[in-house]
Amino acid sequence: DLQVTDAEVERFLKSEPFKGVPVEQLPPREQLEMISRQLIQRHKFQQAIYKAFGGGRVLMQQQGAEAFDAARRLLEDAEAKGKFAITDPSLREAYYRFWNMDHGPMLSSTDPKDPRVQQFLNPPWEAGAAGATTAPAGEAAAPAGAAPTTRPQP
Repeated sequence: DLQVTDAEVERFLKSEPFKGVPVEQLPPREQLEMISRQLIQRHKFQQAIYKAFGGGRVLMQQQGAEAFDAARRLLEDAEAKGKFAITDPSLREAYYRFWNMDHGPMLSSTDPKDPRVQQFLNPPWEAGAAGATTAPAGEAAAPAGAAPTTRPQP
């Protein structure tokens, strides 16, 4: 299900990306919610690709984790079914270069127990995730030992 719930947005707003950020540096709540919804939906889409196309390695990107190996298999599957084609060999090589280049430590192993894969499969904003917080709505999650900071309301 790619739909994003209000509860997921609340948990996302209390999760890691905003820990320790002073309230005055945060955008207005309405913008935070919009950004959160987009990031959660993108993540759910990547999880769906991961599950539908055999899992594999995960690539940590600026906009969140990407189902690296599964995304390639999705394209290869579309090619095999005739739904996608790059007929020029040099363009095809350039297109697939992304999956052949060194992504260093941002690319997980194929081990499903790799912490990056586990974080991808169990993000802190998902209900029941180990990192999910239960701080009241409107409050940012704070680092351990710090008092929560109230977010500005729109």
